[in-house]
Parts: sequence; C-alpha cells; structure tokens
Amino acid sequence: DRNQAPENTKWNFAYIIKNEEEYGRIFATAKKQAKKLASYKGKLKNKKDYISFIETNEEFSKNTNRLCLYLSLKCSVDNKDIEAIKKDQELTYFLENVEKELAFVSAEQKKFTNSYIHELASEKCLAAYRQDVLDLIEDKKHILPEEQEKLLTGAGTFSRADEVFKFLTTSELDFADISLPNGKKVKIDENKYSLYMENKNAQVRQQAMLSVMNAYKKHNLSISANFVSHLKACDFFSTSCKFKSTFEREFHNEKISTKVYDNLIASVHKNLPIFYSWAAARKKLLGGKISISDFSNPLFNLPNRKYSYEQSIQIVKDATSVFGADYKKGLEKLTSGGYVDVYPTANKQKGAYETSDYDGQQFVMLNHVGDFSSVETMAHEFGHAMHSHYSELKQPYNLRDYSIFVGEIASTVNEILLMEYMKQNAKTTKEKLSYIEKLLQVADGTIFRQTMFSEFEYFVHSTINKKQPLTYDAMNKKYFELNKFYFGKNVKIYPENAYGWSRIPHFYRPFYVYKYATGMLAAMLIVKKIKENPKLNVPKYKAFLSAGSSDKPTEILKLVGVDFEKEESFNEAFDLYKDWVCEYKEGAKC
Repeated sequence: DRNQAPENTKWNFAYIIKNEEEYGRIFATAKKQAKKLASYKGKLKNKKDYISFIETNEEFSKNTNRLCLYLSLKCSVDNKDIEAIKKDQELTYFLENVEKELAFVSAEQKKFTNSYIHELASEKCLAAYRQDVLDLIEDKKHILPEEQEKLLTGAGTFSRADEVFKFLTTSELDFADISLPNGKKVKIDENKYSLYMENKNAQVRQQAMLSVMNAYKKHNLSISANFVSHLKACDFFSTSCKFKSTFEREFHNEKISTKVYDNLIASVHKNLPIFYSWAAARKKLLGGKISISDFSNPLFNLPNRKYSYEQSIQIVKDATSVFGADYKKGLEKLTSGGYVDVYPTANKQKGAYETSDYDGQQFVMLNHVGDFSSVETMAHEFGHAMHSHYSELKQPYNLRDYSIFVGEIASTVNEILLMEYMKQNAKTTKEKLSYIEKLLQVADGTIFRQTMFSEFEYFVHSTINKKQPLTYDAMNKKYFELNKFYFGKNVKIYPENAYGWSRIPHFYRPFYVYKYATGMLAAMLIVKKIKENPKLNVPKYKAFLSAGSSDKPTEILKLVGVDFEKEESFNEAFDLYKDWVCEYKEGAKC
C-alpha cells in the first residue's frame, strides 16, 4: 500500500507542480507560447525573429517538460490514476499538434545561406545554440522540400514492423513446456526465459533455450519477412533524405564518426581470445562440457543477504567515495526525501529509471526489495542522476541532456565500482568470485554479445542497401556463423541458435546495440584510469559528467582520456577485462 510507505521514500510531486491550479496555469502559458511559435512562419530569415523564436521555444520547452515530467511520475507510481492518464492524453494531443504546426521550421532552415548561418552562430544571445546552428550547414543537405517532408512524415506512420514484432513475440508465440529435475512440467515464455537460463541444472537451461529458439524457428518465415520490410523502410527513408545508407544516417544524426564502429569491431575481434580463456575456465568448472546455454548461470552464488534502503545508500556512497565530497553531497541531496520513489507498491511501474525536471533536479524511481540486485540498480540509477546533476550545474538548459552514446557510461562506472568494492570487502574466496563472475557476465553480454548483434545488423542493412536479396536462410546462416566465431571452438552451438537473431527487439531500432558495447568499454577504461591515478583522473571524469551535449559525444569522451576514434583506447579498456579473467581463474584454480 503506497499510503503506508514512509513519506521520505516517495516522490513529492509538489517539487515539480504544487497543485492542479498551477498545472492549469502552466498549460495555459504553454498554449500561448505555441501560438506565438506558429506566428513565426515565414519570418525565420530575419535574424531578430529567429532569435526571438529560439528564446520562445526554450521557454515553451521548459513548461511542457515540466508538465510531462509531472504526469509521467504520477503514472509511474499509479498506472490507474485516471486523472493523470486523461491529462497525459490531452497533453500528448496538444504536443502532436504543435509539432505539425511547426513543420515549417525545417523547410525554412533549408533555405538559410551559409553566411546567414554563420551570422546567427556569432550572436552572443545564441551562444548556447552555436553548434546546433552551425550543424544546419550539413543538416540542410538532408532536408527535403516542405511537401516532400510532409509525405515522408506521413509514410512513416505505415512503417510499423516493430509493432508486428512486439505483438507476435509477446502474445502469439507458443513455447514448448520444459521439465524440471523433479519431473514437473513448467510453461516458459520470454519473461521467464532468463530465470531458467540461470538454473543450476544444465538440462533445464538447454531445454529453455531450445524451447525459445524452436518457437522462433516455427515463425522464421513471417518474422524474417517482417524484418526485411523494416530494413527496406529504413533504407527508403535514409536514401530519400540523401544519405548513402541507414548506417551513414544513424551515425550522422548522432554526430559520431563511423571509425568508432570500425574500431569496436576490430578490437573485439582482437580480444576474443580473452573471452575464449574465460569460457575455457567455465568449461573446466562445469566438468569439461560447455554449450551456449551455460553462460548465464552463476557458478558462485552471491551471498544471501538483505540490504535496507539506508544500508544500500551507504554502500553506494562508500563504493563511489573516490569521487569526493561534492559527489557525496549530490547523493545526499538526492536521497534527502521526495526525490527517490523507493519501494514497489500496487499499480507502480516495474523497473527503475532516472529523470530530471526543467530546473535541473533529479528524480529516481526504484523498486527496492532488499536483495543485492536492488543495490546494483540503485548504484546504476544514481550514476545517471549524478551525470545529470553535474551536467545541469554546468550547462545551459538546451545543452544539459547528454546523448545516448555517453548516456550509460556513468551508470556503468558506478556498477563496476560497486562490484569492485564488494569483492574487496568479500569475506571468502567464493564470495569474491561471485562478484568477479557477475562482472564478467555483464561484460560478456554487453560487449561481446552486443558487438555480435551489431555485426549481424550491419550485414542485413548493407545487403538491403546494395539491393541484394536477403532471405531468411541467409540471415539464419550469418547469425549461426557469428555465434560460432564469437563463442569459439570450445563452446557447443546448437543448430537452433541460428534463429536467435529473430528475438532481438533492438534490431528494430537501427544501429543502437553497438552503443551498449562502447558504453561498457568506456566505463571500464574510466575505472581503470581512476584506479591508476585518482588525483589526475577524477577531475577529468567530473569534466565529462559536466559536459552535457556541449560537444560531439566522442569529443566529450576525450575529456576523460577515452578516444574511441583510435583502436588503442578500445584495446586498453580490455585490460580491465583481462584482470577480471585472471582473478577468476586464479581464485577458482582453473
């Protein structure tokens, strides 16, 4: 019952909007601002009007973000809050209409001359927007005439392969039952899959994997046809906007050099032997046999302890103490009451997340149940919160948000530091090994697995871009070959693993998965540098946290000595992975 939870463990919505009357006033102001924005149609070539448009748009954004956050938090803690749901729908309709009304902006920006763009960029009052303005020089090459832009926008509503995938995989796939060691038959689905893949019994793990893979095999033709239609749609929209490919478009939009992708693939290939060594150690511990289904189950169990919310906060503070007093002070403000919604309650959303308000204050949602996973989640989300905290202290409003490319780094740094802290304070060798094993499993799933996904993704998009046929058989064959290469000769790969590509939802979000790998490797390299020289590298890390989106993502990473436009940075990050593998093998006597 939410009413029984202590007040200091629940969000205080008044920190965002005091009451319904204030909500109404803010919404009314936003409506007036929307009308003013629409009135600038045909005027953006006038410098004074363009500046006024930008200033009005920033205020409009602050107000609507405030409204969105208020409703989002309300719905997160009670998905049956009818009033919040109604308001959310009303606000959504309003924002969708504003987006249509402002469709003229891109069309007018396309007509800006380069000299006019440079004039705008030199205006002191637009200093925070300087890079966005300069980016128009390149971006306007990919903006179509207004009518064509409208047609493309409309055409986008018909490309919903992701929805077909979602409905098929969540509602219509039939997974075969599996048998537990006691003879009991149990139903399996995607939600229970990971649970059974962590089971101690190898036969249970194998059955679970084959049950899932065979379900996808049964729908191989329809899923592949749907996926190919998605790939063709991506290629159509990319080339229509004068990009050579979807690959080029996605990297252009994120302002990231494609060198980063090439270096990731090259470095992961180079460091696969370390993974093979870790796989060989697991094989030895498993009695000389290992298959692809034997990588999720823990061979060393985490201690069965309970952690109160207060204890968890202290552990996270201790694990991140290297960052100093100001970092600790930020955590104390965050956990002072009203900013973290801590416990699971009726109708509350599952999972966890962090978000910020219009004025730079962070809010975190947890579902803390007192296990170690709850402590991990706290460390992760507090990492996001402190990234936002530093960014919002140092950057103007429009440069506070950081890109997805760097978005998971601070949270992962905190997770690694937590594990390092726990293993340093472990009471037994087995306990220490349980934390090292967890680090290795996270690295495996985040670095090697996501890079493998990314190679498959590049293959399918490139095939479509070259106008070559792409059949379900070709996709199955490629995915099977990648599995064999990434897992190595010691690991048994089943024929059914060829269908594994068809269950990855992120493939419907082009060139997203590689960022999991780069984020993890960046976090590992940052931790390595901080351990080697905290006096030098902690200030650099805080400069990274404070940068927001003030520069290109790869340039921001360089602030902390991570240069992913060079393969050496990737290879250096793997040094920490090597250390974990060596620690594990030595402790387990492999």
